[in-house]
Amino acid sequence: MKSKGNISGAVFFLICTLAALSVFADPFKVGERLEYRLSWGGIPAGRSVLEVVDMVDVKGARAYHLLSRVSSNDAIATFYSLNDRIDTYVATDDLRTLKYVALTKENSRVRDEIAFFDYKKGEIKYKKRGKEKIISIPPDLYDSISSFYYLRRLPLKAGEKVFINTFSGGRIYENTIQVMGREKVSVRWGTFETLKVFIRAVERGKGKKKGESYLWLTDDERKLPVKIKTKSNFGYIVSELERAVTSREK
Repeated sequence: MKSKGNISGAVFFLICTLAALSVFADPFKVGERLEYRLSWGGIPAGRSVLEVVDMVDVKGARAYHLLSRVSSNDAIATFYSLNDRIDTYVATDDLRTLKYVALTKENSRVRDEIAFFDYKKGEIKYKKRGKEKIISIPPDLYDSISSFYYLRRLPLKAGEKVFINTFSGGRIYENTIQVMGREKVSVRWGTFETLKVFIRAVERGKGKKKGESYLWLTDDERKLPVKIKTKSNFGYIVSELERAVTSREK
């Protein structure tokens, strides 16, 4: 008969093994940097970057530091200028958002935001332009950036639907995500077999549609987002991958 010590040791080893597998199963790694060219109605409009910066501790929890930057170019700056940076910190185990920091410079307006997520209390401490408020949240919540990485973790299949909650701009949105099917896509970085995904966001509690997006993920273990098409007040903004570094160079 096995002793309690041996059983405890075996359980501990199993937990450690599963934890290690969950980390290494991620299709992205620290150092991954995806660079995009933006266009609006076929006109070059700017650049954007998605980056897995590092692993850090956020109030005792291990977290990925994800970074998003978007900037408009001179061609459209005469009527619309944008310089946007979002730093989000997400738990490595389930990718739920733990901390969210955004600085947006849109034309002559500047907006800064910071949010801390407390899932035990079921709330966010949200601060915008110096004003703070408490927002109640569902048990699982992502943000406009971490949701991309969460989708990349899922074993997506054509015809499948996924429902997730996201946080952006002090509001919570309910997202319906539908995998439409496979499609070959050519971007500046190359030609890829992809899964085409449709995303529809509705503001929680109001039923008001926030927006629609299409996302093309490579149909492989990496699930790289090679193309993003987002509906805006001015029409569709298209982001096409033009360079990818998939891990930190040593």
